[in-house]
Parts: sequence; structure tokens; C-alpha cells
Amino acid sequence: VKDGSIAALNTKSDQDFLCNNHFSAYNIRLADGYETFRPKYLTPLRDGKYTPENYAQAGISHIISDTKWKDTPIPGWELAMTGPDFKLYANPAYKGRYFADDTPITPDKRTANRIHLTIPPHAQNVTILESYHPGWKAYAGDAELTITATERGGMSIALPARDSEQKLHLEFHIPYSKWYHSIMVVTLLSLIIIAIRQKHSERKEKI
Repeated sequence: VKDGSIAALNTKSDQDFLCNNHFSAYNIRLADGYETFRPKYLTPLRDGKYTPENYAQAGISHIISDTKWKDTPIPGWELAMTGPDFKLYANPAYKGRYFADDTPITPDKRTANRIHLTIPPHAQNVTILESYHPGWKAYAGDAELTITATERGGMSIALPARDSEQKLHLEFHIPYSKWYHSIMVVTLLSLIIIAIRQKHSERKEKI
């Protein structure tokens, strides 16, 4: 799967046969996962046609299906593996999730809230096939770059002109996180003050 994600087709609503938690243990992303690219409004992924090109543009490299799934084999997809209760199909149109202009690139490091990329010389734009969210921030050195949403809901970043390689890193920050932390601190201080006052009043009553 590498840096791609898996779309799951299952006749069971609970998807127990997939052992979803096991995917994350092997650093495999489900296309329906919270950190991956499959917004509900992306209708090409919900038309039941499983068009490889549409799935590739959403960063989906594989489909895993229950052996009872009615639409197998999936037209245009390559059967990569068969298990006792699943079939794994590879997307021949998949080129990657991260692109410098039109060239696929591999992240230097990727976590749930950080992406580190080395951008080749003369690249003008980076496209990332993961869901756009205003919480994502992009930096080239100390300079913050603007992230815009693509037509399909991914992320696009215009780069400063460089004749050499440059480092790009993205960080995800929860919106209003500063307010959240401030509220937590105020709440904690309030609880401490209440506890101190209660102890003080108990001592007075004993006296």
C-alpha cells in the first residue's frame, strides 16, 4: 500500500472481518479514516463504478473487499491478493498522494499531524491528496505558505521560486486550540481555588 489508502467494500456493516484496528498498526490508512481523503461530497467515489482514475485522484491505491461482495471482480482493478475472507485489488491509475507539479514525491516523514517533504528544484506547486482543512499550516523554512483547497477537496500549495531543493513541512493545529488550552487552565485554577477554600473553611469549623 505504501503511502496510499484502502477503500473497504463489505457486506457487513460493522466491518469486523477487516480488523480495522490492525490496519493502523501497520501504518495503513483506510480511505474512510479520519485522517485520509474521502469527503462525503466527493460523488465520483459514491457512484458505484469504482473508476480507477477517480479513486487515484483521491489518493486511494487499493480496494479490499469481502469475498461475498457482489461486484467482484472490480473492472479496471488488478487482483493483488486473495485471502480466506477478502480480496485485495490494486489501482493501476494510482501514482501517489504527494506531487511536486506533476511529479510524485515521497514524504521524508509523515505522522497524523505533520508532513515533511523535500521539493525538487524549480517546482512551482505541491499537491497533496488528503482532505483540505483550515487547521493545516505549511512552511518553507520560517515562511508560512498559503494552502488552498483543490477542486476535489485536496490541498494545493504555491511555492517560492528556487533553483535548488527546498524543505516543506505541514503541521495540523486544532482550530481554537489556544482558547481550549486557556479554558483548561482557568478551569484547573478554579478547581484548585475551590479545594483550598473548602479546606480553609473546614479548619475554621474545627476551631
